[in-house]
Order: sequence, then structure tokens, then C-alpha cells
Amino acid sequence: MKTIWTLAVALVLFASAASAELERYDFVLPKKKEPLKLLFPKAFSEESLNGDIIKALPKDDAPLTVKKQDVSPLSLAGNRTAEIEMAEKRCGVQKKNDAKRKSIAAFLSQHNKRLSNAQAQEYAVLIIQISEKFKQNPLLVASMIVNESSARRDAVSRGGDYGLMQVRWRVHQKKIRKQYPNIKNAKDMLNPKNNLMVGVEILSNCRERADYDIRGAILYYSAGNEQLADNVLLSLYNLENSYIDRLTRG
Repeated sequence: MKTIWTLAVALVLFASAASAELERYDFVLPKKKEPLKLLFPKAFSEESLNGDIIKALPKDDAPLTVKKQDVSPLSLAGNRTAEIEMAEKRCGVQKKNDAKRKSIAAFLSQHNKRLSNAQAQEYAVLIIQISEKFKQNPLLVASMIVNESSARRDAVSRGGDYGLMQVRWRVHQKKIRKQYPNIKNAKDMLNPKNNLMVGVEILSNCRERADYDIRGAILYYSAGNEQLADNVLLSLYNLENSYIDRLTRG
């Protein structure tokens, strides 16, 4: 019996010494395992297991709602189809047309104080009609115009860009003359209708090249001018706001 007690004491002393040795060499000793406890035993009843366990958890332990981050207007511009369609759904055709025309006319006047109300309305109608012809967004076309020429029909740049949409005559003149026999020289590009017909068609081609990405299309149109592209998108965002606001007014 004495021998057994002596052996037991020796084993305890050995275990203590081993533990101390491990701790000296920074080994982390495994903690004693505790029996698994269910924090919310009611949540795992037979009834809850047949349905959604999350519903049975206390409210304080429900998943946190992730707060949406603010989205840049530059990424929203031109990508608000659902929002615009929702606003348009409540309106008749006449109200939609009036809202679009008035929004564009006011936007043009804002950027060109010399425009009379009649001229702004005339430009707005032309923009809408020609945009529809080439299946383009008239709000985008109007945004291009205010950033390209400040809505001035007689604008001519040092690089030879003409009119409302600053069409580069020396680059496109062969195609323009072939497509539009009535346009014979650069001066004819100062006519708002001529300029819009050519400019919107070029924009349409640029959108196809850019796989219908709006910013990419603007970059193609402007020969890679990133600042202009950002300005156009910001203008488009503001013009979309104006259009939605007019649609939702009583």
C-alpha cells in the first residue's frame, strides 16, 4: 500500500514539473474542455429546426443590418432606370413629355443666359426628337451639350470642334458629307439641327463601341477627356433629379 502511495505522489510531482517546463518555453497548455452549453436552447427546439432558426433567436442576437454606403452621383447617373420608371408610371404620356422638355430647356438656359425661353424650348424639342431617332437618352445628350459648348450654337474650339455638341469637322467631314448631303462645310455644323443629327449619331456609335457603358461612350466621344466625362455624368445626375421632381409634382 505504501508503495502505491509513493508512486502516486511521484506521478503528481512529475506532471507538475512537466507543466512548469512547458510554460517556461512559452507553450500554451490546452485548457480543460467544458461541456457544451446551448446559449439559446429554445431556438433549437424541434419546432424551430423545421423552420428558420434565426427567427427563434432573441432580437439582440439577430444579424446586424449593414448600413448602405453613400453612392457617388457619378456611378448613379444614367443607371437610375428603376427609379425613373417608377416616377413615370404615375404619369401620362403628355406629362412625361412636358417634364422632359421643361427640364432640358431649363437646364440649357441655366448654362447659357443668352438663350431666350423660346430658343431653349426649341432646342429641347430637337434634342428629344433626334435622341429618339437614334435611340439615345435625351437627358444625356443635353448634359453633353452644356459641357461641350455651354449650349452655344456658335461655339467653335481651337481644335476645330463646332456647334452645340462640338463635332470635330476635320475628323468626321467625309462621313458627314456622305451621310448628310445638305451639310457641305464646317459652317453648316453651326445649324443646331445639323449639329444634333451628326453629334447624336456619333454618340450612338460611341455607345456601341463602349458596349453601352455611358462613361466609356463619353470618353470615346471626347477622345479620352476624363474630366469632361465626370462633368457630363454629374450634369446628367442633376438633370435626372430635375426630371423626376417634375414627374412627381402634383
